[in-house]
Amino acid sequence: MTSNVTKDSNKTVLVFGGVLFLLFSFLFLYPDFWRLVIGPYHFGLDFTYPFLDMHGRLAAFDAHRAGIDILHNPNPLDPMRRINVKPTWPLGLSFLGLGREHLIVAGSLTALGVWGAMVAILRPGRWREVCLLLPICFSPPVLFGMERGNDDLVYFLLLSLVPIILNLKTAYRFWMAWALIFLLAPAKYYPGAVFLVFFLEVKDWRLLVKLLVAGILFVGAYVGYNYEEILYLKENVPKPNFLLAYGGRRTLELWSLPPFVMWLLLAALVLVVVYGLFRRQWPEPTVSLWSRRWFLLGYSVTVFCFILNSNYDYRLIFVLPMLPCLLELSRNSKRSGLLYYLAVGLLCILPIAFWSELAAINYAELTGTPFFLFSRNIKGLLLWGFVFGATVIATTILRPNVRDLCGSFLHVKKDSLDNE
Repeated sequence: MTSNVTKDSNKTVLVFGGVLFLLFSFLFLYPDFWRLVIGPYHFGLDFTYPFLDMHGRLAAFDAHRAGIDILHNPNPLDPMRRINVKPTWPLGLSFLGLGREHLIVAGSLTALGVWGAMVAILRPGRWREVCLLLPICFSPPVLFGMERGNDDLVYFLLLSLVPIILNLKTAYRFWMAWALIFLLAPAKYYPGAVFLVFFLEVKDWRLLVKLLVAGILFVGAYVGYNYEEILYLKENVPKPNFLLAYGGRRTLELWSLPPFVMWLLLAALVLVVVYGLFRRQWPEPTVSLWSRRWFLLGYSVTVFCFILNSNYDYRLIFVLPMLPCLLELSRNSKRSGLLYYLAVGLLCILPIAFWSELAAINYAELTGTPFFLFSRNIKGLLLWGFVFGATVIATTILRPNVRDLCGSFLHVKKDSLDNE
């Protein structure tokens, strides 16, 4: 029986990976079809295709080596003469010699890496899971990033090393994961949110405090040294509000809701976490440690970006590591309980949220009617629902270890008081 299940699982993974590879390859072989999946962001077969964002990053390396100030001035080596409104930390890698001549190699390797990561992380075990995952993986957010060769895909691949490092048997695995997270954090900021994974992994509260203090000191030193740059970036970093963009505050603005509603929703999220952590009875997490790590990795970045800023849709690629956990929960043989219904609901939400805006764009172009703005509002509301549901699951995953950490801390404190 077990061998048959394994064979079926291997078949589904092989079919999933093969179909996904063929779909990605089809778009790169027939670029005219890009407009169906990323709409007006595909500019056509000119100097902007392929891998426009990757072109900009490699041009930034060339300009940095040439001594050009691309943080405050347009980069003359960039095909669209863009200002490099990004932290300058990654430009320290310009000594590697990477430049525009490596565009096709770098972009292709990134796209292949993302495809490989999807197959390795998701590994659907049932045919209905293949049918569910394909429209999520082959969706505008993922394809937008691939067409542009966006650097968020590179950070996605690098952060995917965190669960792998934490699976090592070495005593230094926590510090190795810490180093990866905090070396990436100054380049994009959101990698720092992945520190949440340590609340699942670390069993000793003293080690957790050491990791946290080291992170605070590192971030403090970086902020102190780059304070003017950070203020400049805060004012000038683009906050996308057009098509294929998302964000918690942006959704509320689309609905013309007052700013205090954002604070109410954030307070509700905090209450969900507190209630889940400290309620006496709560569902037990029934998923593997491997899936829990991936879920918290994706959850930390997704929620951090959703709450703090407006983002282009390609950053939704960080939802993908959350899917193995949701799939495990949806396989509940009893098909009952809060976590089962949450997992099924969240899995159903994602294809609609990922495709609704593009479906409306294509419908408007085909029929010559105005763009259906309500599709953007729908996507935002669905993503808010996803964030709340995912927070319940994240709280459930973290609950046992967080409670143990709190208990050990209070126990040590009580013993110290008794000794006095």
